[in-house]
Amino acid sequence: SANGWTYTGIGTDYADSVTKLKFDTQSDVCTLYIASAPDTVTFYLKGNGLSGSYVFTLLESSDGSSFTTARSITTGIGSSNTQFSQALLSTTRYIRWVYTTKATGNIGMGTITISAAAAGPTITLSSADLTAFSTTLGTASAAQSFTVAGANLTANITVTPPTGFEVSTSSGSGYDSSVELTQSGGTVSTTTIYVRLTGAGSTCSTPSGNVAATSTGATTQNKAVSGTVTIAAPTIGEP
Repeated sequence: SANGWTYTGIGTDYADSVTKLKFDTQSDVCTLYIASAPDTVTFYLKGNGLSGSYVFTLLESSDGSSFTTARSITTGIGSSNTQFSQALLSTTRYIRWVYTTKATGNIGMGTITISAAAAGPTITLSSADLTAFSTTLGTASAAQSFTVAGANLTANITVTPPTGFEVSTSSGSGYDSSVELTQSGGTVSTTTIYVRLTGAGSTCSTPSGNVAATSTGATTQNKAVSGTVTIAAPTIGEP
């Protein structure tokens, strides 16, 4: 058999190039392995002298051992090629066809097409870590930066720092408690995010946490930040 295929009892002597695989005995089985998440499988069936009650079963499995029924076909297989389509679970890696209950006559199958599942939304951050921030009370720290990008998005990306930090898409201005990156056609192009300690408050502190980049349906991506806010040393003037 070709790579990915295993079968028992399957013949190939139909003269039809569309439905060449021949199921001519009850429990004839054909299994196909696929390497990634599917969306839909489409295939053609054709009866050869088919009459009486029959069951032609499509099954699916994530591991090749435990199969569940995706569809039982008991009608609709005529003497001409007929297309059947079935949605599959995204976890499916094995698809199996079985001539479960044989009628008079045989069934041909072929022209199998599997569409891949659509890629889900993703957020990507640059990998370099940020170093610890430091500043004095009432003064914002120097900024550090990282980049954010998104693909296959259904919503904008929101970037939110932990308490004690603020973010902007500009190094010198526009700092706030969050920024929103607008997606276009499902994409946010690589964007630089600047983050700094606010220095706000009345006491020394050591804020820390994650700058979180979030979007509907995407796995949240985090950039760790930490810092120290101290009291400025007093200035001693001349007498």
